[in-house]
Amino acid sequence: MVPNWCGDFKDSRTLRETLGAPSDGFASCAVVGSSGILNLERLGERIERSELVIRFNLQGVHGYEPIVGRRTSLRSINSEAIGFILAEHRRDIHAGGGTLRRFRNASWCPTYPVYLNSGQPLHLSAFRAVCSGVTTIIDDSVFDEHKAVLKSLGPQDANLMSGQLGVALATMLCPKGVDVYGFTHAGSQKIAQEREVPYHYFDANAQLNAQFDSLDDSARLLSLFAEAQPGCVRLWTPSAGALVSPFKTNVSRRGTGDPFVDAIRSESEAREDVQAYAEERALRAAICESGPVMKALGDCSTPFPPVVAVLVGCLLLTSLCAIRAWRVKEAAREAKATENSGLLARGPSTAG
Repeated sequence: MVPNWCGDFKDSRTLRETLGAPSDGFASCAVVGSSGILNLERLGERIERSELVIRFNLQGVHGYEPIVGRRTSLRSINSEAIGFILAEHRRDIHAGGGTLRRFRNASWCPTYPVYLNSGQPLHLSAFRAVCSGVTTIIDDSVFDEHKAVLKSLGPQDANLMSGQLGVALATMLCPKGVDVYGFTHAGSQKIAQEREVPYHYFDANAQLNAQFDSLDDSARLLSLFAEAQPGCVRLWTPSAGALVSPFKTNVSRRGTGDPFVDAIRSESEAREDVQAYAEERALRAAICESGPVMKALGDCSTPFPPVVAVLVGCLLLTSLCAIRAWRVKEAAREAKATENSGLLARGPSTAG
C-alpha cells in the first residue's frame, strides 16, 4: 500500500520543530516554481492566501506580485544561487568584522528559513558563517522516511531539480496537501508549447541546462507522483478559458519584494556570473581573498591542487627509487673495493 506522504512521519515532526512550524503542520501550502506559464495567469492573491509559500533559488518577486505573490516562507537555494548571492555581497562580507561570531546576522540575510541544496563545502560553510544568526538553515539531513519521495521524483540519470526538492519538503510540512504552481507536468506541457512561454517567468532568456537537468523526465515523474498522491500533491493546471495575455513586469513599479534576492542583480542581468559562482574556485576568489571573516573559515584555505599532488607524489617516488638504486650500487662498489684491497679472508696458504 502506498503511504500518504503528507501524513505523520518522524522526519516530518522533526522538521516542523526545527522550523518552528505548527506541530500539526500548515493548513495550506503553495510551492511556487519558475515556469513561464505563470505569466499566463494572475495567481498572486491565491498564492498569498497560503500559510506556507516555498520558492527557489533566484526567483524574483518584486514586479511579479500579481502572478506569484510577494511572501516567502521558505526558500531552497542551490550552489549557483548560494555562490552568486555571497559574491554579490562580497563588500559587506569583507567588512563584516574580525570574527565569525560578529558576522552571523548580515542585514541582507533572510528572516525566513533556507534550505541549502548544495554539496560544495565552501558554499555551505560561508553561507552559514554569514547568515546563521538570523536565518534558520536546513539541508538534506532533514530527510529520513521522505528520502523515498526524493527517489520517486528524481530522474535516474539527471539531477533532482530544485522544484521537486521543494515538493518533497512541502509534503513534510503540509498534512492537508500541497498546491503546486509554475511547474512543468503532463497537464501544463501542452499549454506551454502552444503559447510558447519562456522557461522562467522572471527571465525571458533563461534556458534549461540540459547537461544536468531532464525537464521531460522530471515532469513525467512529478505527474505520476501526484496521480498516486491525490490528497497530498495538487498540480495546478491552467484552464484554457482562464489564460490571459502574458504578464509584463514593470520593474519600476512599487513593490516590497524579497530583499534577499530582489536587492541584487537579477538572473537575467547576471547571466554567466550565476553559473560561474557555482564553482568553489570562483567563490573562493570572490570572498576569501580579503576580509578576516572569511579567512577564518577552513574551507577558504586554498586546497592542494590534485594535479600538483600527483606530480609531487611521482617526484617523491622517483627520488626514493633513485636513492635505493644508488645505495645498492654504492654497496656493490664498496664490496669490490674491499676485496681488491686484500682485506677479505683468503683461502689456506700452500707455501711450504
